[in-house]
Amino acid sequence: MLWLLPSASPFSLPFSMNSGSALPTSLRSSPSSSPQSSQLTAGRLTLEALLSAGEVRALDRQISQRAKAGELDYAFFHVLNVNIDDAQKEEEATTSPPLLPPSPPTEATAVVTTRLQILSHLYTRCQEEIEMLVAAADPGVALVVKLMRMSDGGIRENLMKHNLAPPKGIVGADGVDIGAPGGGGGEGGGGKALVSAADFVAAIASTVEKVRSIDPKATTLEGSADAIENLRQIGILARGVVLTAYGESSGEVGVIEEGLQEVFMPKPKK
Repeated sequence: MLWLLPSASPFSLPFSMNSGSALPTSLRSSPSSSPQSSQLTAGRLTLEALLSAGEVRALDRQISQRAKAGELDYAFFHVLNVNIDDAQKEEEATTSPPLLPPSPPTEATAVVTTRLQILSHLYTRCQEEIEMLVAAADPGVALVVKLMRMSDGGIRENLMKHNLAPPKGIVGADGVDIGAPGGGGGEGGGGKALVSAADFVAAIASTVEKVRSIDPKATTLEGSADAIENLRQIGILARGVVLTAYGESSGEVGVIEEGLQEVFMPKPKK
């Protein structure tokens, strides 16, 4: 099943930029009446509408409106990622070493956009909009969304420490820990973590559920299995961060271990 924008079709860029690239105007897919197919079709139509926005400000307005309406969901990002991968492969296949050194850029050629660049820009803007929306409503989901965008393990770990570990206390001039801002004393300063272990597990669980709602076994669609594995690795790293912050016998570690086991290795129903 393909949810691709056929790149052979001419496309009028929705940006005020110069371009020699061709971008798609329509989408193709295998016909299906399954719920998963319906969700992917909706994601496909949302992507098509955004690419037809006309110009940058109109695109930003549409992204904001569709994010608030809940249309920038996992199905939409799945379709967008499939097209980004396709554009990447297309660009790699058509790129060849230049025979002559490139000419200095002129005003007419300084800004050139390709299909891959536009889709990547769209991905970044949609992710930013989703993060802004969920940050206040659900810090756990906002954290998981940010972590899924990151591939560097060190950056991921630092972000987890900032959010999942309690803030460190402030040490006075006499060397006494006077506690963290907004919290008492004790190990780690006694303050509360920005995201609790329970909220983090709930966010992982809800994200996995969204992936499996599109692909029940998380194997039939390209990228679904990778998304589940990405979330599993995030969970493993989070357990280590919480373990270091609270200690092995803490309730927080228990919440992480039991919660993630239920998400990724649920017990069979009797």
